[in-house]
Amino acid sequence: MLDFQILTDNIVNRPHLLAEHGLSLWIRDDDKQILFDTGQTSVFLQNALSLGIPIQNADAIVLSHGHYDHCGGVVSYPFGDSKTKLYIGSNAFETKLSVKGGAIRNIGIPWGRAFFDRVGDRIVEIKNGDEIFTGIHVLGGIARYNDYEKVSECFYTERDGQKSRDTMEDEQLLVMERKDRLAVFSGCSHKGVINCVEHVRTKFPGKRIHTLVAGMHLQGVSKERLDATIEYFVNSEIERIIPLHCTGIEPICELKRALQDRCLICAVGDRIVIDEGTRWV
Repeated sequence: MLDFQILTDNIVNRPHLLAEHGLSLWIRDDDKQILFDTGQTSVFLQNALSLGIPIQNADAIVLSHGHYDHCGGVVSYPFGDSKTKLYIGSNAFETKLSVKGGAIRNIGIPWGRAFFDRVGDRIVEIKNGDEIFTGIHVLGGIARYNDYEKVSECFYTERDGQKSRDTMEDEQLLVMERKDRLAVFSGCSHKGVINCVEHVRTKFPGKRIHTLVAGMHLQGVSKERLDATIEYFVNSEIERIIPLHCTGIEPICELKRALQDRCLICAVGDRIVIDEGTRWV
């Protein structure tokens, strides 16, 4: 059975659980358990304990990209004596900045040297993609398939004191194969959620994307881009679309209005079963 539970998201509506600006999902696929992103603090761990999830049993941790709100919490993960590997894009360790007006913020990975000394041998850097377990893929190298989805102009990297636009080459997707169907998980879709979907289609010809779970980074985009995104999903074969985290309240409402039952609006603690029709449990 393939299912997932939301450990961290921007919204919570259940007692005894916490929310923060970030994303973390606990994904179960038959005998494998994957922690996809870890939010920015230990909130994912506290929620897992409250939900009775054996977080320490993760077979792998997959980090979608090198921003604090997806990677920061990993320092709280109880690695112990486990052999849990941490899969991350090869450009994720660059200095990452948000530049808005005169304000410059470091939004990159906040880990210190002590963390690398403790678990450095578990870190696996991925450039374009890898099948980490049978039917479980980490897919990077997201290409561009349209002319209207661009990485936000506020993101920069810095090398030797020189700033340049961050094209988010470290961004990666988690793709779960179920016979002829695919479930796709995206942390922020900085390169464009349609580009992400088209990239999966290109890499898995003949497979149908059944479920898309994604932060979509649509807050504040132009009306033209939002309309094009909604039209794409309306005309797609994707049966269930679950927008999370950075998608934005207004874009989520527009997606729900257009897609109706095909769009599920979820929050921290929700568990979704993907096999045999995506549904809440």
